[in-house]
Amino acid sequence: QSTSGDLCAVAAPVADDGDGTFSGNGVLAAGAGLTPSYSSEACPGYTAPFDGAAAVDQVWTFTAPAAGSWTVHLSSESDAQLYAFSDAACSACIAVVDEASGFGDEQLPLEAGSAGEVFYLVVDGFDGDVGAYSLHVTSCPPECEGAK
Repeated sequence: QSTSGDLCAVAAPVADDGDGTFSGNGVLAAGAGLTPSYSSEACPGYTAPFDGAAAVDQVWTFTAPAAGSWTVHLSSESDAQLYAFSDAACSACIAVVDEASGFGDEQLPLEAGSAGEVFYLVVDGFDGDVGAYSLHVTSCPPECEGAK
């Protein structure tokens, strides 16, 4: 039996904060029942020399309440990668981000074609990194962050 969030089949949903944002918190650690299940190598446009194949990862689902642009914000104590899949098998990677070197924040834009569209979000340690993180999804695309 898999730990919640260990695989796409048992992904944990991000919580509706009631104010138009959705969030989740986790810790990438081997003792948390998580395994190194996914890799960003299959994601389009990913060219980094290392990936998360050797690191534990955690999977979340985000169900868009409306069509439009959404941004996934990842804040991590370690160097983490964030990628999104469009299917429950986590075989169709649609986006990846790993721009922050070391500790930092990542932003991954998503486009929902309709209300109810489900995205599978994978938080993965870059090159084996582990640590605590927080995940937030907002309806604001990255370019409007300063206008909030």
